[in-house]
Amino acid sequence: MTQGRIIIVGATGSIGRPLHALARAARRTVVATSRAGGAGLRSFDMVEGRLADLVPNLGAGDCAYVLGAMTSPDVVSRDPTAARGVNVTAAIRLHEEALAARARVVFVSSEMVFDGETGGYTEDDATTPTTEYGRQKVEVERHLLERPGNWLILRTGATVCPGVDDNCVVSKTYRTLLSGQARMASDNLLSVTAVGDTARLLLELADHPVTGILHGVANPPVTRAELAGWIAEDSVFGGQMMYEVARFADIPFAEKRPRKSWLRNSRIRSLLGMDFTAPRDAVRDKVKILDRWRSSTSPEGIVNG
Repeated sequence: MTQGRIIIVGATGSIGRPLHALARAARRTVVATSRAGGAGLRSFDMVEGRLADLVPNLGAGDCAYVLGAMTSPDVVSRDPTAARGVNVTAAIRLHEEALAARARVVFVSSEMVFDGETGGYTEDDATTPTTEYGRQKVEVERHLLERPGNWLILRTGATVCPGVDDNCVVSKTYRTLLSGQARMASDNLLSVTAVGDTARLLLELADHPVTGILHGVANPPVTRAELAGWIAEDSVFGGQMMYEVARFADIPFAEKRPRKSWLRNSRIRSLLGMDFTAPRDAVRDKVKILDRWRSSTSPEGIVNG
């Protein structure tokens, strides 16, 4: 087991931020970046920059996470060329630089690398993406799979993050439920995972000898309608939350989305003995945060009792 440096490119995103905090709390030597820099962060443009400019003596024992990315499937679909420049070209170039220096690379991929026809995917299932975002993730995965080196692909699902404005499945659903125009599919299954578990897992994998592909998600899967029901049940504003239960096929998307993209986590649990936060508990904790925020920031959000 080594205790090298942790290099986080994109340390202000929904996964990068908690990973950065956890690594610092563990007293690891951390080099963390954002495009604009800031407190404890180095300014770094992942499209133009070189890891050697951040860590001139990058080498064996160090672990690099390239987390900067365009992650919205809708945005990626609208501008695939710009997205590819970040999600594929820049990611591969930085991975290659780290691997050439004999550092470890942990690449965070997505459950959207599958078409969602069956669900319950394992690490051995063939990738079959239906979205441009999924295809870009697969391209990076295939690049790593075809080269030797100390690399790991960790696929994730929908994350539950503590921040109000984070890229969080609960935050998005909460706001949609209050819009009065929500349609939630009863046959759309996904993996819902507390981002704290994701960060803890990523940090542990920095020093672990495992290579290949792992699924870092909580089980069992959750349907969109089930998620909406949990949020409405837990929120003090549940009486204002309305939604129609629908079939996934009846909900329009700009491009075909996977209906049952959830991943199985048996391999990583067997390997690391890790227990994930139950999706129900992760949602309940996040709703408390959102309720406090809504109560404090909007007149209609103020409640008594």
